[in-house]
Amino acid sequence: MIEIEAIGTIQTPYSAKDFCPSQPVEREEGEARLVVDPRFEAGLADLAGFRYIYAIFHLHEQDQEPTMQVKPPWAKGVSVGLFASRSPNRPARIGISVVRLKKIEGNVLTTGLIDVYDGTPLLDI
Repeated sequence: MIEIEAIGTIQTPYSAKDFCPSQPVEREEGEARLVVDPRFEAGLADLAGFRYIYAIFHLHEQDQEPTMQVKPPWAKGVSVGLFASRSPNRPARIGISVVRLKKIEGNVLTTGLIDVYDGTPLLDI
């Protein structure tokens, strides 16, 4: 058993009952916030010098058992291996996205839109 503590929460305009994109959104309008627990704020030092960051998160809203073959939209109906896709139904329920870092204020990182639901646990940056 592996135990992982979230370092914060991701705030987005997407709810689990609504649309959520399948990729991070690279556009100027709209943004997300990665709210880091204040205990870890010192770890954000010097991060503002980066244009893009990796956000690693827990896919907490996924409750389906993963299948090892999926049909992602880009594959035009053809099955591909789960690990060749961005399917959110993953065995470890861990996701990763690259997002544009816009600014950091205290323990809050403002980014471009990210492909997760509001309230998603942030595991690492």
